[in-house]
Amino acid sequence: MKDIYKGLIMLVVLSLAPWMFPQSVLAYGQHHAILWQNGTMTDLGTPDGCYNAEPYGINNQGWIVGRGWTELDNSRAFLYANGAMIDLGTLGGAQSQAYGINNLGQVVGGSLTASGEYHAFIWQNGTMTDLGINGYGRAINDKGQVVINSMISGAWHGFLWENGSLTDLGIAGANSINNNGQVVGTIRINGGQGVVGAVLWDNGTIINLGSLGSGYSNAIDINDKGQVVGVSTDAAGRAFGFLWQDGAMVNLGGPNGKWSQVYGINNLGQVVGVGENIQGSCEAYLWEDGSWTDLGTFGTYSWAQSINDLGQVMGYSDGDWPWPYSAVPLPPSVLLLGSGLLSMLGWKRFRKN
Repeated sequence: MKDIYKGLIMLVVLSLAPWMFPQSVLAYGQHHAILWQNGTMTDLGTPDGCYNAEPYGINNQGWIVGRGWTELDNSRAFLYANGAMIDLGTLGGAQSQAYGINNLGQVVGGSLTASGEYHAFIWQNGTMTDLGINGYGRAINDKGQVVINSMISGAWHGFLWENGSLTDLGIAGANSINNNGQVVGTIRINGGQGVVGAVLWDNGTIINLGSLGSGYSNAIDINDKGQVVGVSTDAAGRAFGFLWQDGAMVNLGGPNGKWSQVYGINNLGQVVGVGENIQGSCEAYLWEDGSWTDLGTFGTYSWAQSINDLGQVMGYSDGDWPWPYSAVPLPPSVLLLGSGLLSMLGWKRFRKN
């Protein structure tokens, strides 16, 4: 009988352990915002009160936007500028996320409102403005044109917002816009059965960019020269980053002869993304003139999201970061499990006595 009690006690301890001890004892998958420049990695940390930081956009001033995650797993939009990490706030709800920033310091993203809806916003000079559109702002160019993704009748639509006017682009999702107003994203193909193809929207015309052989592709970023990068799969189902220019899609291959995914391109044609290092982990890479450069990591993995015209690359990495809270919060489901097991122990002792 003693063995049963010992087993039940051990089960309780193991069930509660991830929430009883601080992060320094138990791994939790933390990552910080990272800036790569001239071969140097800089840890930018996380927003106050957040254990994770996921950056998405960078401008030519080196300002970075993204989202942090709080102890209760609420996301918070942030701006990193001039050495400071700034919480951009929300539209009244508990969550917000920032996805794009232009060279004027205007930020776009999405936030929960006080009524529980998720709306696109523009943030500028300390003020977050609700655009009144269900969805989120994905990118903004220097003219203030914003691409927004919104769910309509159960399907995503990409929109162009400009000076309060909204245009349906006729695509399933918009990912980026350059200073010429060209937009890249995806459109559903093969009867809309979940397969998407990369497209370029140019002044009302939708151009299908093709794929690397499978039919699937996703256009993620575009520079002012009209060069497009994204990810596609080949006929064998392997994922690779691509560069589309002059009407042709080029397979960029991958570092170490393996896969790749690319997410950003600047006006110099430098491309950033992620690939597999020789240890088999995901790592941030820079592609330039046919060659891949490993950007490094503070831990076991890293991810490059975007690059500006100064060659500054931003992304995130794991590392041996101190846990920002005294303990990991205890989810109600785990608390209920522990209480139940302890109740079983008490009942068995009651019956014994």
